[in-house]
Amino acid sequence: MIEKITSDIERGLKSSCHLAALALALTLPDICGKAEYPHEKSSKTRYIDWYQKNIGYYEKDISISETPELADLPYMSGELLYQLRCSFLHSGDTDIDVDKISEPQNKLTRFTLEIRKSDDLLASSSSANLRYNHVGEVEEREYEVGIVRICKILSAVALKYYRENSEKFTFFSYNIVDRRKASEERE
Repeated sequence: MIEKITSDIERGLKSSCHLAALALALTLPDICGKAEYPHEKSSKTRYIDWYQKNIGYYEKDISISETPELADLPYMSGELLYQLRCSFLHSGDTDIDVDKISEPQNKLTRFTLEIRKSDDLLASSSSANLRYNHVGEVEEREYEVGIVRICKILSAVALKYYRENSEKFTFFSYNIVDRRKASEERE
């Protein structure tokens, strides 16, 4: 099923159905989190933990110890992605509830999703900006990320995870029959 989902995400991006691709991509940490942590009580915990372990850790700048000023920069954390998932899938918007984010660097004043053509070099980019007040304290945190970037990273990592851990996906119980070929052959 993960292979079908990631294939549909890619087709969605190629067809400029960015929001449909994003909606589907945002479900991947739910599915993989259920496989990795089958006995966790909260889907939120599974989602955030799986994402942080497999993606978020790498999203956060690892060189922070060498460059402490980078510690204030926002990044796509598990908490931030989970808030996007909740807002987008349940309310149809991208308003991130910063009160539900514990990491200070991700308490954003502005979050923006960007849509570009999939073949645009900047389609898989993100940018973080900080604005300081007159005494040098962070006053605003902004994070902008491409939908293509989110979709491609979630798809690639989820597919790799599935292929390396397919035995953990015993909970899949679906009955989908693709009858398109049969109807095409009759025509």
